[in-house]
Amino acid sequence: MHTYRAYLIGADSLVIEAKSICCDDDAAAIRSAEQFVNGSDAELAR
Repeated sequence: MHTYRAYLIGADSLVIEAKSICCDDDAAAIRSAEQFVNGSDAELAR
């Protein structure tokens, strides 16, 4: 398992929220982050 961080980016291009995600691979982390960001801009880091 890997730990990822999903960063929700606000209109001013600043991080407004972050969430830790534990997933087996990048594809699973992307799917999980998509639920968190709810259509907003985001960055995903490992």
